[in-house]
Amino acid sequence: MVTMPSEAARRYALVRDLVAAGMAVMRINCAHDDEAHWAQMVKHLRRAERETGRSCRVLVDLGGPKLRTGRIEGGARVARWKPARDVRGHVVSPGRIFVKAQARSETPPDRFDLTLQRERDFSASALPGDLIRVADCRGRFRELLVRGTGDGYCWCESEQSAFVEDGAAIELLRGEQIVAQSRLTEISHIEQPLILRAGDLLILTDEKESGRPPRRSANGEIIEGARIPCTLPAAFAYVKADARIAFDDGAIWGMVRKVRPRIWKSKSPMRASRGKTRLRQGHQPAGHRSRPLAADFQGSARPAIRHATRADGRAFLRAHAGRCARAGRSSPRGGRAKAQHSAED
Repeated sequence: MVTMPSEAARRYALVRDLVAAGMAVMRINCAHDDEAHWAQMVKHLRRAERETGRSCRVLVDLGGPKLRTGRIEGGARVARWKPARDVRGHVVSPGRIFVKAQARSETPPDRFDLTLQRERDFSASALPGDLIRVADCRGRFRELLVRGTGDGYCWCESEQSAFVEDGAAIELLRGEQIVAQSRLTEISHIEQPLILRAGDLLILTDEKESGRPPRRSANGEIIEGARIPCTLPAAFAYVKADARIAFDDGAIWGMVRKVRPRIWKSKSPMRASRGKTRLRQGHQPAGHRSRPLAADFQGSARPAIRHATRADGRAFLRAHAGRCARAGRSSPRGGRAKAQHSAED
């Protein structure tokens, strides 16, 4: 049995070589890619079967329900770059920065570490060998060496590490002369994890509002606990006080103390490594199986059923999903269901 990478939907030769080498079961992981990719993988398999004279079954591994923590309010608008250094601290590869005007839509090549935007375009004045000086957050200035220019952009290298924030001053230098000036703009917010300690109150809400750190008074006392949204609001109807709740595969867990429409209040974490832990967007709350989750599983299964199973396979999956819904669980063995169909389909 071989699990298909995304590449199998694009490269027929990959699938053909696997079949020729003896692959007996093609496993399609529906937690990745989409319906079009899965269908193309099966199409490549059927062609490979005809060309090699070998048969291969398909195993469809259906993704379970997606219950995750949602978006957290952004922190500071800061960007960072740094050069690569050897074990002695010598620069072996400078940081590569793409600098463009705010109104330009050019996309930098993958080889650049960072893209910076400036309010006013001065690329027409920039020449290879010029310096761009940028104000660092730590009260210093960092210099970037201009290596090349284009219409509305220039690209630079720097052997200095830097932290720069939205609105920082930027100057184009030629020798000792300042040729042009501007400011950095549209730097994205950095991720702001929620710092939790044992016994802290965490409020889980539906996805209509962003998560945020706890609100504190002027003397530092917590007025309201930290908040974080849940991506499956239907689950709120099935949560009860005193239920356990876990995040990040059990690295953080606590107890539900109070439930209101759209809100769970949890004393969390009851357990955390090193006395505190970080809760980020995308962590998975766990600790319950509910009918909303089973309904979500039924909906996510339909594309895979239509494209990758024969008639009796579809009947099996639909019946299984129905049983999950009636039993109030998503699927056996950790939230996944599997179906096979033969090479003759």
